[in-house]
Amino acid sequence: MRHGIRIASGTCTFLLTFALISNTHAYNLESRFAELRSSRSDNAPAVADNTPSRFSHPSSSVSFPESRPSTSRSTNFSTYITNRSILPSRNAPQTTPAQNISNTAKISHDFTPTRGATPGMIQPTSNGLIKSFISDTQQATRANTYDQALAVKCFLASGDKTSAQTVLDYFKNIRDAYKNTPQGQANPGIVFFKSYNIDSGIGSVSEDIMRTGDTAWLGLASLQYSKNTGSNTYTQLARDIGDYLVSLDAADNGTPGLLQDPRYGSTVKSTEENIDAYMFLKQLGAQTRDKKYTQTANTTLTYIKSMFNTDGNYFNCGSSGSNIDTMFLTDVQAMAIFAFGKDGLESMGIDVKAFVASVETRGQVKDAPYTTLSGEPATVTGFGFTENDNKISAEWTAQMVIAYLVLANDYENDGDLATAQQYYDKAEFYYTELGKMANAQGNLPYSTSKNAVIVASWGFNTSDDSGALSATAYYQLACAGDNPYTPEVENLWK
Repeated sequence: MRHGIRIASGTCTFLLTFALISNTHAYNLESRFAELRSSRSDNAPAVADNTPSRFSHPSSSVSFPESRPSTSRSTNFSTYITNRSILPSRNAPQTTPAQNISNTAKISHDFTPTRGATPGMIQPTSNGLIKSFISDTQQATRANTYDQALAVKCFLASGDKTSAQTVLDYFKNIRDAYKNTPQGQANPGIVFFKSYNIDSGIGSVSEDIMRTGDTAWLGLASLQYSKNTGSNTYTQLARDIGDYLVSLDAADNGTPGLLQDPRYGSTVKSTEENIDAYMFLKQLGAQTRDKKYTQTANTTLTYIKSMFNTDGNYFNCGSSGSNIDTMFLTDVQAMAIFAFGKDGLESMGIDVKAFVASVETRGQVKDAPYTTLSGEPATVTGFGFTENDNKISAEWTAQMVIAYLVLANDYENDGDLATAQQYYDKAEFYYTELGKMANAQGNLPYSTSKNAVIVASWGFNTSDDSGALSATAYYQLACAGDNPYTPEVENLWK
């Protein structure tokens, strides 16, 4: 989901207060994991031989969940997660306990998500786009650009290159038509609108909003397709997107960070969308060996670093001019984790464990009520949109699953197996909780609460729908253990 920055009357609007968090939402994960570890048995299965780094995972073909867990499953960790031990690799020599914490030791990678066919809603329509919402009458024809880029990554993760190409062709056709006009030839690069209509011709705009992050995600999808197929079909599309982002940097006189939508004199910059732009431009610069993309990537990185809230231990939402929006949003934190990983965050001077603990305290929602499509009552524990929320974002909870997996692999590679196992267990727990929200086709709704206010100043609510493409796509990527920012198709569960 894409969001705006809240700036009112030229003055930053501060949401965060440093009061005590309500006991209802200050769910103590560590106490639950203490219960988990005290209840473990001695039947841990064998583990994978190798756990390569998150940027060097070999490509693998995976498929996706076909069924959801029982909605009556308890949210208590100790009654769900089976016993695990910190075990050496199968091929590693036997060691004494004191020697076990080493680079040859591995955590238990014994969780395998249930896998089946790609969910029905992640299928291109006749014009090549995918519905962002299945049945929301107010958004029935909407296809969000961000959602389309996520779908491309899902297709690549499942080996469906044809469907990935169908989606990318839609945007390539827009690019080709635009670049054949005087305006397109005069302007550097191309930027895409936030959403398009699925029941109209190529380029029919559904929402007249331009977003830096949405366009950067489309660039990432183009590079990911090239990496996984060896085809250069969308290389020029990626370069044109990169040229647009570089032009934003130049127009802002080199001030760190890229504007969200420079039209109408806006000075708003989004932390999340700068993370998106950084990951795209960094990869585009490496692939093309063009320094201008790398230089702009470095500009965005400077901005991202400046947005870390050292008092609260999280990344601020963004800024407008010199005004900082300190609102906590879960997706900004999750994306920072799977963009930079443990080492990248530490290079910014961030205490990663304290950062994650802050995200959990502020963002976790325990036992949110939810009614399944079959009418069964359920409770789900996950992550909300913002601090002290009472509803769960399926999309952002799935992002946190991927973030935990990235950290588990990073800490394991560094030999900190206790921390690695803890984060792996959390990834498994939240993934399983999300399964309660999936229908028989593997689709997930936008939130546990329909038509509910997300953030009052944004002016829009959660969808009144049984299936949201962004939530469903991230759930599939979490199932595959695939980092959406990387060009490779990974399996971080193994």
